[in-house]
Amino acid sequence: FWHWNVWGLAFSASVIDLIDFAILYFLLSRKFPEIISVAFIKPVFLMAVSAVTSGLVSFVLVRQLDFRFSFFDTRYFANLVSLTLVSLLFGGSTYLLISYKLGINEGRKVILWISRIKNFGPAFLSGLFQE
Repeated sequence: FWHWNVWGLAFSASVIDLIDFAILYFLLSRKFPEIISVAFIKPVFLMAVSAVTSGLVSFVLVRQLDFRFSFFDTRYFANLVSLTLVSLLFGGSTYLLISYKLGINEGRKVILWISRIKNFGPAFLSGLFQE
């Protein structure tokens, strides 16, 4: 009908995730009415904007590298892994950069956690769960 092939799986997973979020938000809002506020909804909306932008960057990157450059010929496993890692690097970096620029605190926490990796050890793990 739409001939989406594998892309249809990603789309259907996204639609199901949105439905799951809506149901969970509805159930939680009945138990905790304070989550129906701008203080809760604004960061969720900003995270969604960051995620969509990151997904678009990853999608365009994968499409362009897969079709234009023979180095990333995805018929071979090593090339597929390389393309996946490049996409993950650029998509993740895009998400963190946009979430930082939009002022999302969760993005700042991730960047802080990543910056602490050089000091990995007991202090690193205990510091993850402290504000």
